[in-house]
Amino acid sequence: MEYNVKIRDMEPLVEGHWTTWSREMKFSFLEAGLAQYLDGSNAPLESDKASTHAQWKSINSHIIGTLGRHVAPSLAQELEEDMSTAEAWLLLKKRTQQDGILAKLNSMHVALCTKFSHSTPTIDTLSELKNLLASIYEGGEAPT
Repeated sequence: MEYNVKIRDMEPLVEGHWTTWSREMKFSFLEAGLAQYLDGSNAPLESDKASTHAQWKSINSHIIGTLGRHVAPSLAQELEEDMSTAEAWLLLKKRTQQDGILAKLNSMHVALCTKFSHSTPTIDTLSELKNLLASIYEGGEAPT
């Protein structure tokens, strides 16, 4: 099997944009006949021939490279060539889907409700809240 995936021009994946980005990528891999790498359903079995393992590994490596070129640099550095495409796909999903943002907002809510006390200096609490807010947005600044 030859690796021939065509990805249209699209913005790199960043936090909060998983749904749109993953849909476009999935269609590209479907078109190329390689979507089974995304869910890991075609991982070679121990009983498969060495040539099957080598071919699978080669295509898997190409896909990891393709994913790395279409994500933000902070996400690309988390991808490793020896991971399976399915592992990389789940990692990217976990790091960028909306649940990630909601979890951070929930942490901020808990901090607001519980962190102000007589035992903790207010400046420390405000600093922690500022760091939590910065973690929600790429680059630490809210969109305008």
